[in-house]
Amino acid sequence: MARCRLRRPPETNSSLNQMAGKIGLRYSQASFTVNEKEYPSERAALAVAKANPLDRSRMLLVLAANSPVETVRLTGLEESRHEYAVFDRGRLIASGFERPSK
Repeated sequence: MARCRLRRPPETNSSLNQMAGKIGLRYSQASFTVNEKEYPSERAALAVAKANPLDRSRMLLVLAANSPVETVRLTGLEESRHEYAVFDRGRLIASGFERPSK
């Protein structure tokens, strides 16, 4: 499994920018969206596992947050058995599997 840990805003990560559309990751400067729900809080963080679009035999794990503090906190949390997990100050607030796009 490849790991992509973001230590700066997602929009400044060229590797993630290159793959974001291919893995269905939607984010802006201060928020991200999962299953049509937006998480604009600076306390929000996202862990999402997807098939690597460059090599489908591998997985890609993206750990991203709306602030540097939450990014660091996210790296110490236990793994989830879901495709995505959303956290607020390190507390799980949503998880599951993404619905297919319309």
